[in-house]
Amino acid sequence: MRNVASADRFRTIQSHSLRSGFTLIELMVVITIMLLLFGMTVYGINFTRDADKVRGAVSQVQSFLSGARDRAIYAKEPRGVRFFVNPANPRSVSAMAYIQPGQKWTYGNVDLERLDINPKNNVPDSPQVIVVRGERLGWWQLKRRGLLTDGSRIRMPRDTGNWYEVDTSLINITAPPTGQDFLLLRIPFSDAGGDSNAVVAHSGMTYELELPSQLLPQEPSLLPEGAVIDLDGSKIPNVWRPGLSDEAGQFSPYMDIFFSPRGNVIGNGASTGLIHFYVCDAEDSLNLKTQYLNSLANDDPGWSNGSGPSDEPNTGSPLDTFEVQLRSQAFVPADETFGTWLEGSSAAEPYLVKDRKLVTIFAQTGAITVGSVDVTDSNTDGFADSPFAFAQSGKGGK
Repeated sequence: MRNVASADRFRTIQSHSLRSGFTLIELMVVITIMLLLFGMTVYGINFTRDADKVRGAVSQVQSFLSGARDRAIYAKEPRGVRFFVNPANPRSVSAMAYIQPGQKWTYGNVDLERLDINPKNNVPDSPQVIVVRGERLGWWQLKRRGLLTDGSRIRMPRDTGNWYEVDTSLINITAPPTGQDFLLLRIPFSDAGGDSNAVVAHSGMTYELELPSQLLPQEPSLLPEGAVIDLDGSKIPNVWRPGLSDEAGQFSPYMDIFFSPRGNVIGNGASTGLIHFYVCDAEDSLNLKTQYLNSLANDDPGWSNGSGPSDEPNTGSPLDTFEVQLRSQAFVPADETFGTWLEGSSAAEPYLVKDRKLVTIFAQTGAITVGSVDVTDSNTDGFADSPFAFAQSGKGGK
């Protein structure tokens, strides 16, 4: 009897021990749930961090621009911000610095003329006065040193005249200076002169060239790591953009926004009206654009200067086609985008674009706002139809 009782007690203890543990299936279920929760937590943290770095960059850009405007009002002199290209993604901005106007160049006098090149027979090709000519003015040296660039401004007469943006293509710094200096005005001179048949409209006029602005003694401000201003998704002055024949696609080293002592935007930015800076994730900016550029043909079939069907200035780079497109639209993808140019994407599994915002400057008033991108894609081509619509209408603000 004693042995039987002992056996029953052992079986009871063993049964109780087995019931108090977990089966292998139960353990696997618990581990699976924990892994799912961990993955969701990590994804949520990464998503929040992505959004935070873009929001931080947006606040930084807005604060920097507002700071320049306040400095201009306080100092009663123009002050501004210069934007620096990101070395790792040269079609975006990753740093900013405060600037003040540069010095003026007033050496010698100039003649204002009409074009006479086709043929050169002392008969104007057009009544418009767009040529500024002088002798030994030092412009060749200025351009070689990077102090005279396309988009630089000249005022004629000095102190009292209007400002004009110039084209420096007639100054050839790859050859020795000839002693003759030429600039082209981007818009004709306001006073056409008395005789429209004369090549020289005005002679011996005073002038001043506005040299590039100078950095103020303060360290440049870097945007948060992983966030950039995407220049191809922004609405910026055309003078900042690369030329259509620029194979490297280099943006201007003088991407400057200046505020006057009254707080409004002056200089190149003023002519744009509204300036929209597209602030986005650096990975999206580089990855999407690289794949899109790789899908473009080397030659733009719509480009023609009369010499043939494949005659754009640089047939070896799709950037020509891309730059032409950007004159009429911005490179702003929809929230969910896919296409034959985007690897690993489809209608069923589109590429999900990360957080992005707009910083908008109203040139007439100098007001600076932050808003959302209108990502409406009614034609389902993967790009926003009118990305700046909210900013222009005042909707979607911060």
